[in-house]
Amino acid sequence: MFFRLILFFMATSGLVSAAWLTDFTAAKAQAKEQNKDLLIAFTGSDWDAWSAKFLKDALGTDEFLAAAPEHFILLQIDFPIHQEPDEEAKAKREELKTHFGVKGYPTLVLTDSAAVPYSYLKYQKGDAKSLIEMLQRTQSARVRRDNALKDIAELTGLEKADKISRLITNMTPQILGFHSELIDQLKK
Repeated sequence: MFFRLILFFMATSGLVSAAWLTDFTAAKAQAKEQNKDLLIAFTGSDWDAWSAKFLKDALGTDEFLAAAPEHFILLQIDFPIHQEPDEEAKAKREELKTHFGVKGYPTLVLTDSAAVPYSYLKYQKGDAKSLIEMLQRTQSARVRRDNALKDIAELTGLEKADKISRLITNMTPQILGFHSELIDQLKK
């Protein structure tokens, strides 16, 4: 049984498609250039069963890899334990994990083209099609957030405070940490 588990992890480790980038700086630049959101997959591909399952059932499928790049720049930040990266790469991965507040694997972080997160997703049971549909719904929430931020920029006084309050009420603490300017505006 143990041998089969090892073979499963080896067969499903990593994302074998070139559609997935592994360099955050390059992915962020590409997202900005193409005006696309980032989909960052934090995985433990060679040791975490849920990461391996997510990669096999959805993130690594032909269906997902054909549809997702239309809307997202795909970035995998993998934390393997059987393939030790060099110290610099390991430090960069840890820095990104801390920056985005990732606590476990697999975690998908959806960001706008400036790498400001708008959603965190854990393992989702289902296939590529259901994941793509969920990502599209989530992306539409980012559009609503962006429209609200534009409105806030044009408002003043209590109207502005009310709009900010309604917007941040729907943000998780993890996401709110990337919008400290909104809290600062409420204090004024």
